[in-house]
Amino acid sequence: MLKLTPFSKDDAKFYEGMLNDRNLLVHHGGTYTFSYVSQTKLAWKETGHGPYFGSLVVTAEYFDKRLSFVEEMAQKILKSTHAALKLYLSGLGVDYTEQRQKAMDAFLWWGD
Repeated sequence: MLKLTPFSKDDAKFYEGMLNDRNLLVHHGGTYTFSYVSQTKLAWKETGHGPYFGSLVVTAEYFDKRLSFVEEMAQKILKSTHAALKLYLSGLGVDYTEQRQKAMDAFLWWGD
């Protein structure tokens, strides 16, 4: 209805990689599989081990990068949805009462 596309091509690619890593961790305990190596185009030389002999290492840096990405995407989605909703409602001629304006402003609250 609001015609949003919050994910850029780079965002979508990074998110897909996160999902691949998540599935590997959840379903295979992080141990590289043939399908993971082929999906991620991970060379065996890069891992130091072939499938089923190496595993994904989750460091603090690895985690922080993905946490930052999720937070940035959540904020991006909030802001773009807020802007699109405001535009949509103004196109319909909706008048903002004080309560509606408070609700629209609260939409952007991030807990700061």
